[in-house]
Amino acid sequence: MSKPIPEVRKDLIMQASHLEQTAIRLRHSIDEIEKQAELLDTLAEYLRYLAEETKRASPNGRAPIASAPMTTKLAGKIKVYARAYPDASHQEIAALFDVNPGRVSEALAGKYNFPRVKEGV
Repeated sequence: MSKPIPEVRKDLIMQASHLEQTAIRLRHSIDEIEKQAELLDTLAEYLRYLAEETKRASPNGRAPIASAPMTTKLAGKIKVYARAYPDASHQEIAALFDVNPGRVSEALAGKYNFPRVKEGV
């Protein structure tokens, strides 16, 4: 059961037209995809630029250290003073020992405690 040649020719032309239409749609899709890809590349570049803009300035402009460094000896003195004067505020103690109130709080909480070493060991 073969088809007559004119019918086969007509089918072939229809199939070719269908393929051409599909190719056109694909090319259009590829163009759209390329445009989207370019847009995404531009957006990524802009986001990198913004990320760089969020970097902090160099710490060269920092203020000098204004208080004494905390040592275990100083922490001990702060504890002794705080026990002797329980009504003294952290601010008052800090001013007396030239440290900030946060360091007083840390000293009283035991942050600067180190295990004692037994003598003769």
